[in-house]
Formats: sequence, structure tokens, C-alpha cells
Amino acid sequence: MGGIHNQTFIEGYTNWRMPLLQEMLKREDYLPLPRFIQQESMSEKNAYAKARFLFCYLWIHDKMIPFTKTYLYTLSARYKGRELGEKVITEMEKLVGKDIKTIEQEYNIWANQYPASQKLQKRKR
Repeated sequence: MGGIHNQTFIEGYTNWRMPLLQEMLKREDYLPLPRFIQQESMSEKNAYAKARFLFCYLWIHDKMIPFTKTYLYTLSARYKGRELGEKVITEMEKLVGKDIKTIEQEYNIWANQYPASQKLQKRKR
């Protein structure tokens, strides 16, 4: 939950999907993040919960706006399918400054720390 005002993403909250994601992680019933990103459709059960927290993860790192702009105006305009997924992973790694394995580890840890409707705090660099 949040919004963009004057090119600034304001607020960042988890929502009712958070417990669904946490249950997936607890059961270890999910696709690894690289495979999830490379899917062409949201076929995984509770995929929207997983995708939503991925955007929360980017927001926590203050990378939501640059990632979204790059995805919408560059990546999705030039690439499709698996190649798009690979480019998305590369862009996330570049923006966050971490490899996808580390991103997934942090994502899983942080996803288990937040309750539903919790305001997110950006991480200090």
C-alpha cells in the first residue's frame, strides 16, 4: 500500500497478503525467487503476496521508483519471456547492490518479520 506523488513514493505498508506469504515461506512451498521472476504468469499459489512483498523489498531499499521506471520504459519494451526475467534480475542486482541469492535470503528473513498492515521503514545505507 502506498502511492506516488511528485515522483516520490510515499508510505510503504504490508497488507492482508503478508500472512499468506509467511505461510508459504514456513512450509517452504514456493518457487525460488529467480524462477519466480522468470515466470510469464503468476501461476504459483499466493503469487500476488510474493510479488507484492518483492516491491516492498525494493521500497525498503529505496529502489522502487528507479526499478519501476526501468521495467516499464526499458525492459518490458525490449524483452519478453525468460530474457525479460533475466534482465529484471540483473537490474534488481544492480540497483540493490547484491546478488539474487542474497536478495532472496534477505527477502525471506524480512518477510517473516512484518505483520499485516505494518508500515515499512527504509533501511539505512
